[in-house]
Amino acid sequence: MPKTKTSISNRLSQYVREFPSFKTDGTVLFCKICNKVVSAEKIFTVKQHLASKKHIELANKNEVTRSTQQLFGESSISKMNNTQFAKDLCSALISADIPLYKMRNQNFVSFLEKYTQHKVPSETTLRTNSVKDLYKATIENIKSCVKNHFLWISIDETTDATGRYVANIIIGILDSEELSAKRKYLLNTVV
Repeated sequence: MPKTKTSISNRLSQYVREFPSFKTDGTVLFCKICNKVVSAEKIFTVKQHLASKKHIELANKNEVTRSTQQLFGESSISKMNNTQFAKDLCSALISADIPLYKMRNQNFVSFLEKYTQHKVPSETTLRTNSVKDLYKATIENIKSCVKNHFLWISIDETTDATGRYVANIIIGILDSEELSAKRKYLLNTVV
């Protein structure tokens, strides 16, 4: 029985299935690695292109780039998780009235690292990075709570133990509801 000639598009599709570094639009065979059209008359020319020095070099270069991108992606996810952990840790310490200088205690830090499987940031890192974000989030929370309400404002000036003048700015909601009227917010402290 004589061989039947396969159509060009079928032949190109077969090459793409066999060699994933190619793509086709049904009329030409395109090498994605070399970014060029490859002759697809015979399978020999396709294999010859795959064995060419230029194709191999570009394939190796693409592999290195891909692994670097994966590594970068993994490290950025890890960094994002560590940043979120630092914010959560800082929030927990502040809300529990635990001073950030307690992060200098090596036993406490090693305990946290052992049971959380996260690298615990230093006191300075928490103070410079996480506290600012928490402060901004708290101010936004206060704004949303007092929005569309009548407010009262109190500015209290006092002298601390070292003789410095300290001013505290406190606000609250003027409301007949007892729960919202009892809430007071410390907006700022100026030394």
